[in-house]
Amino acid sequence: MFHPATRFTIEDETPPRQVRDYQYPMGLLSYASEVEHRSLGYSRFWYCRFQDGEERAEAVLIPRYDSSAIVESFVNEYRAEGGTHIDGLKAALGEVAKQFRRDIHRPFGKRGNSLGGLRVLLIMRVKAVEYHSATKDIVAGNRPFELVYNLITTQLPKEIARTMAEEARR
Repeated sequence: MFHPATRFTIEDETPPRQVRDYQYPMGLLSYASEVEHRSLGYSRFWYCRFQDGEERAEAVLIPRYDSSAIVESFVNEYRAEGGTHIDGLKAALGEVAKQFRRDIHRPFGKRGNSLGGLRVLLIMRVKAVEYHSATKDIVAGNRPFELVYNLITTQLPKEIARTMAEEARR
């Protein structure tokens, strides 16, 4: 998780010397706002956060202009390329997409792919996580699936409704 007190400073020592400070006071949401949302020019994104005791997950989902998908995930601070948490993400997005299937501006799930048209940044903290490989890049077990599934199905519909209401007011 991006800790609110974390600060990164990057210094370019070649002339003209430049220093850039990065701080993310709202964690992943701040990071997505600065790096993903504004720099890529997307008009909206959805932020979801879910906590169950000591376990938690947060995600930023950004609609893309094409039907491809990009997923970046971290489980207990390890980069995770795939596994049950991604299966939970796909299943949950499929459920949420069904709620918006009649909407002319369907937010994601293009061409039968529940991830289609999304960039997802997903970070999880799970008490007892299993891995399929020694490099810890493939997550196993039911708990990561459940945590992500609950995150998306309980939080994303609210976020989509909020952004649709904001867009309707404009």
